[in-house]
Amino acid sequence: MDIRRFEINVRCASCVGKVDKVFKQYPDIKYSLNLLEKMLSVEADENKYSDQFIIDLVAKIGYVAERI
Repeated sequence: MDIRRFEINVRCASCVGKVDKVFKQYPDIKYSLNLLEKMLSVEADENKYSDQFIIDLVAKIGYVAERI
């Protein structure tokens, strides 16, 4: 599994908490979110969790993510 990176429009610690909450529903996805760089790193099976799945997942909680 490769680490995929997404630019995400988070602004504060509360935003990070919302992202944490949604990703904790998927224990087989390893992720980290850097607030200062606005960077989401995801390590997960690409066949199970596509880029679009990740983008849609954060869109459900009001954020825009783009694979970089």
